[in-house]
Amino acid sequence: MTNQQLKAHCEDVIANPQDHLDWVVDMARVALASLEANQKLNCTDDATRQIIELRQSGLTQEQMKAEASIYRHDNDEGTPAWFDASEAIWIEGYISPSSFHHIFKPSEAGQWLDDEIKALEDDGRNADSYLEIKSGETVNPVVVVFHEGRFVVWDGFHRIAGAVALNRPVYAIFAHAPPVPVMQPVVLPVMQVDNPLDGFFYRCDEVIAAIRAAGGSVKE
Repeated sequence: MTNQQLKAHCEDVIANPQDHLDWVVDMARVALASLEANQKLNCTDDATRQIIELRQSGLTQEQMKAEASIYRHDNDEGTPAWFDASEAIWIEGYISPSSFHHIFKPSEAGQWLDDEIKALEDDGRNADSYLEIKSGETVNPVVVVFHEGRFVVWDGFHRIAGAVALNRPVYAIFAHAPPVPVMQPVVLPVMQVDNPLDGFFYRCDEVIAAIRAAGGSVKE
C-alpha cells in the first residue's frame, strides 16, 4: 500500500465512521495526521509523539497485519493489549528508545543482551542473530502495541534491548490497542406478587428478559 493509497483509505474510514469501530476511526486519524506531517510527526496523540519518523519500506497493511498476527499469542498476558491484529491499522516507523525504558533501563539493556548471548553460546547454539542486534545491524521491525500510555511488546525484546543499549531508534510496526468496551449493569426487576410460587416463575421470566436486553444469552 503506497502513501497515497493509505491516505485514501484513512480518509474513507474517517468519512464513514458508521461503518467502523470507534478505535479504528481514531487510528485512521492518527495515520492520516502522520502522513500529512510529511513523515515528521507533530501530533498530540501520545503514541505518535514518540515516533521519530515514519518509514515506507513497501510493507502493505495486509503484510503488517500478517506479521503481527504471527506473534499475537507469544507473550499474551490476557489484557486488551492483545487483540485480533487484522482489526487494527498498523503503522511502520522508528520509535524513540526512551519509549521502552519501562522495559529496559539504558544501564541494564546491554548486559541483559550479553547474558542472552552467553546463554546461547553455553548451550552450543548459534548466537549470530543476537550478535547482529548488539552491533546494530538488525533489519526486521519489532511488533508493538500502544496501550494505556506505553508500548507493549508482541515481538522483539532482544532488538529493543539492543536499540536501548545503543540509544538508537527502534524500527517497529505498531498499532493502538482497542478500548475496552464498557458493560452496562443489568437492573433486575423486583416484583410484588400474592402467590410466592407464581412470583418465582414470573421473576425468572423478567430476569431472562433483562439479560437478553443487555446483550447476554440464557440457556433454557
